[in-house]
Amino acid sequence: MKANKPKKKQGWLSTVRELAIIIVVALIISALIRSFLMQLYVIPSASMEKHAPDR
Repeated sequence: MKANKPKKKQGWLSTVRELAIIIVVALIISALIRSFLMQLYVIPSASMEKHAPDR
């Protein structure tokens, strides 16, 4: 039986493809965390504006 050895070119391409997939998944997870967890604590800037004094 022969062992299936990937060719050098296929190994290089699969490494690049795997790295791209990891980066895309990391960006998606980062966006989800930022949108659902971090934005809950953001204070709207309109509430911090100065208002005309009530008289």
